[in-house]
This record gives sequence, C-alpha cells and structure tokens, in this order.
Amino acid sequence: MSGFYLVTPKTIVGHLAPDLDCLAAIWILMRFGKAGDAELSFVPAGRTLDDQPADNDPMIVHVDTGGGQFDHHHSADTTLSAAELVRRELAPDNESLRRLVDQVTRIDHAEAYPGRQPVFFNINDLISGYNALYPNRPHHVAQAMLPNLDAWYEHEARQIRLERAFSRRLEFDTRWGLGIAMQSDDGGSSRLAYSHGAVLYAYRAS
Repeated sequence: MSGFYLVTPKTIVGHLAPDLDCLAAIWILMRFGKAGDAELSFVPAGRTLDDQPADNDPMIVHVDTGGGQFDHHHSADTTLSAAELVRRELAPDNESLRRLVDQVTRIDHAEAYPGRQPVFFNINDLISGYNALYPNRPHHVAQAMLPNLDAWYEHEARQIRLERAFSRRLEFDTRWGLGIAMQSDDGGSSRLAYSHGAVLYAYRAS
C-alpha cells in the first residue's frame, strides 16, 4: 500500500505481551514515521482494533498483528518481520536501521542463535522481564523499551562509523607481527583490529 504515510497515523496497534518485533516496529514508526505522538493500543495477537480491517483507516496502523501491511505472519519468508516491513516503507536507505532490524528479524525467526540459546541475559529476556512486571500494561512495556531501542540504534550507527574509520587504518610491521593504527572520534575498536590479525593496536581521537 504505497503512499500509506501521506497521512501521519494517530494510533499504532500492536499485540498484547508485545515481543521484540512488535516493539521494534512501533519504535520505527515513532522515531522515523513522524508518529512520535501516536496513541498506542494493544489487541490479542492476530486481531485488529475493534475488529476492523487492518488497513481500513490510514490514521490507524497495525504492526505484527491483524494480517495487514505490516504483519508478516501471512508469509513464510524468513527475511520478513513486522519491523522489516515498516523499515522498508519508512527508511529503506538507513544502514544503521537496516542492521538493527536484520537482527530483530533473525531473532523473531529464531535464527540468531542456531542450536542452543545463549546462556547470557539478552534483549528477549529484558522484554520478558518487562512483560512480567507489567502483565496487563503493554503500554508500559513499549515505553520502557523505546530508549533501549534508541541506544541499540546509536550502537549500530557508531559501529558503522568505526568500520569506516578502520577502512582508513594504517598497517605496519612490528617484531611481533602486524600492527594497526586508526583515528576516530568514536574511540577505537580493538575487536576490529584483532579480528584483522593485529598483535599491536593503537588509536588516536580525531
């Protein structure tokens, strides 16, 4: 439904006990879709607000529920999620957002952790904790997660800046092996340097 956002939505509808995909889709609409002041509403999974067709009213947007434009459950395509559908509509060229949503989609399809699930606390555990704290208040869960998603987005943006700075790195030989130096306003990235084979690493702020 191209052109859906010629009108800024006033209500965003997600599902009860919202998961990462639902919350990320809401966050994208609020941060990138000029819907920061939209009212949040939550319905049983698969349902719509007042049982009306999901895309019937351009002032009301459903995500991850209702079978509309931003619900991926009607497709078997594992590259799709509600967040990915919203991203493609609102910010298809935003690389930081693309990276974030790619991880959201993989997690939603249980592809992020093949085999055993991670034993360390992760973002799904955080959302589960919020849903346990606020079992009947999904609005609280969404509002609590918005700054977490803001921080995740900033992490991805910083990582891209670091990778660009690292692409301009200086490599040099030392008696111990490869040395790498880089310059960046975002600090250094020893992970990038050592994964590239460095045994000595230095950075300087721009």
